[in-house]
Amino acid sequence: MWDGLNTDASYIARLIRPGDLVAYYIDGLYAWNSAQIRMFPHNEHVTITVFGNPADVADAETGDLTPEAAADWVRRQKARGYWRPTIYRSLSVMDDVRRTTGDLVLGKDWDAWVADYDNRTESVYPGSAAKQFRNASDFDESEVYDDQWPHRTMSVVVPVTNPKWPAGQLLVLNNRGHAVEALQKALSGSAIRGVRASTSTVSSAARPTPRSRITRLTRAL
Repeated sequence: MWDGLNTDASYIARLIRPGDLVAYYIDGLYAWNSAQIRMFPHNEHVTITVFGNPADVADAETGDLTPEAAADWVRRQKARGYWRPTIYRSLSVMDDVRRTTGDLVLGKDWDAWVADYDNRTESVYPGSAAKQFRNASDFDESEVYDDQWPHRTMSVVVPVTNPKWPAGQLLVLNNRGHAVEALQKALSGSAIRGVRASTSTVSSAARPTPRSRITRLTRAL
């Protein structure tokens, strides 16, 4: 994932890879315009607000939303139907956001994107969805721990029960559906390395191509 000021969009576009996330401001001094947003047709977009408008992430750093305003934003987003809104905040001051969110449960009702520039990818805050770990002169780097983040809608995992191999079905690369589920179920007890039991995931929103584990962000939020 990459993010930055509106003036960084062209630079990010030269570096980003298909499947990476791109995050950008939708309001405030550094909001991206439509032309800058269109530079990223092959990436999932993560939106950031500094004013408390509808978005994926609320920036709660000094000079942006206060901890109280960020917590109120989470509640408003959930009332609009957003499943798990995200608050961005530095590690050293995350405790005040935990106080203002009150009975809202981290990782269930909302997510945390934590900034701690230790140049290490390991999580430093239990339950956080992402960590901004490097602050370079031109960009920041983050590690995203949750492949399904941001959680705009609820996903439900439904077990596959006794799938049948369709008559005449030929399995080829990139196949999906019941034929693949049947093969997964047949192989689930084979002890072959990498083979897992079969489940299918039903989500109200399609997910993008799996992203790389390490994400890069340009300029600090």
